[in-house]
Amino acid sequence: MVVHYTANYSRGADAIAHFNCSNRTIRNGRIRKASAHYMVDDERVLQLVPDTEVAFHCGAVSGLPYTDLANNVIRENGLSANEFLIGIEMCVNVDGVWGKTYAHTVEPDWWLVAKHGLGLDQLYRHYDITHKLCPKMFVEARRCGRSSKTMCSSSQRQKRQPNPAGGGRF
Repeated sequence: MVVHYTANYSRGADAIAHFNCSNRTIRNGRIRKASAHYMVDDERVLQLVPDTEVAFHCGAVSGLPYTDLANNVIRENGLSANEFLIGIEMCVNVDGVWGKTYAHTVEPDWWLVAKHGLGLDQLYRHYDITHKLCPKMFVEARRCGRSSKTMCSSSQRQKRQPNPAGGGRF
């Protein structure tokens, strides 16, 4: 799993706004081909793409090639890292509450780790895959997502599944 942030601090740039922007025509008939499996803000967790389908959130581009980790551990047969990773985007809009967004990010991280039988060593930042400064706050703080990993492994967390009611909220 890979944690990202939207880098969009605009008012109203919450999970619903980003959901509405995903995979739509943008300019000159071009279709935006970017997505994530989950979009998280201070009020909700939306699932945009089923876990079993590919979302385009973590590809290498010119100037940001795959890291050794991505090449040697994650990718197989020359396929994109997107083929193997679940993407979670955190919204950072100024009218949102960061602490709640972070908490809503940890909950699906924990649940998805358990659901897919993953180890916490398989929870990455986008930076770990391509060296993109994403999520910037985790890269700059040198946290490597470790605080998320610690919260995910806490013995105080209850095992619970997402609530199917509530528009995709966990």
